[in-house]
Amino acid sequence: EKVAEVDLHRELLKKSSLEDLEKAGMCLSRVSVASVKTGLYGKSLYTMTIPGFDKLQLESNPSLKEKLIQKFSRHRFSSGDIVGFFEISENKMPKFDQAPTTQGIIYKVKEFKVVVSLSEPPEDENFSKKVFCLVTMTNEVTYSRYLKALKKLKEVKKSTETHSV
Repeated sequence: EKVAEVDLHRELLKKSSLEDLEKAGMCLSRVSVASVKTGLYGKSLYTMTIPGFDKLQLESNPSLKEKLIQKFSRHRFSSGDIVGFFEISENKMPKFDQAPTTQGIIYKVKEFKVVVSLSEPPEDENFSKKVFCLVTMTNEVTYSRYLKALKKLKEVKKSTETHSV
C-alpha cells in the first residue's frame, strides 16, 4: 500500500503543472528562507516566505497584500504535515522527477509564512539563498509506525504461544 501511494504521488507531481498543484493545495511555490532558528531538541526551524517579503511594504501596497493572501490561502498545510523542498531551477519549474533537496515537518503556519522543522540542517551552504517549492509528501512516518506495531504484535503472539504450551 505504501509503495502504491508513493508511486501515485510521484506520478501526480510529474504530470501536474505547478499551477494545478497550487490550486489543489498541495504546494506553495516560489518561497525562500526568511530566517533560521534552533527549536526543541536542536532541530532547525526554517521560516519560509516569498523572496524579499517586507511587512512594511505589504501594509503600504494593498494589491500586493491581496496577491499574497490569494497565494497563501490556497495551500492546505497544517502543523505535522511532511513537506519536501524542491529547488526551482532557472526555467522557474521545480524538478519533481528528482528527490526533494530535503524534507521537513510543518511546525507552524502563519498568515504569509510557513515554519518548517528540519532534523538536520541541509548540507548545501547556499540553501538559504535558493528559491523552493514546498510540496506535501506521502506520510512515510505513519507507515513505519504501522510496520513497527505489526512486528511487535507478531512478537507478542509468538511469546504468548510459547508460554501457553
